[in-house]
Amino acid sequence: HTNRRLWPEMMRNPPLRDADFAAITVPVMLVNSNRDPIVPWDETLAHGRIIPNCELVMFYGPAHPITSVPVLPVARKIAACG
Repeated sequence: HTNRRLWPEMMRNPPLRDADFAAITVPVMLVNSNRDPIVPWDETLAHGRIIPNCELVMFYGPAHPITSVPVLPVARKIAACG
């Protein structure tokens, strides 16, 4: 129930703006799926283009519930970047 209230408020008043993302100075990896119902891939891609030194990782399939995420392939990609 809390999440249902949280998401509409975050859409109206995002806690981070484009300038905040552009000011990130550490390496970032954004991971998302092609079928995430909460944060569409296009939005992830847009943020990845704004954040300096950002690597994007997309996996195929649903992202929610979390138990549907293909953990091993995602973990391998994260490990390969470290």
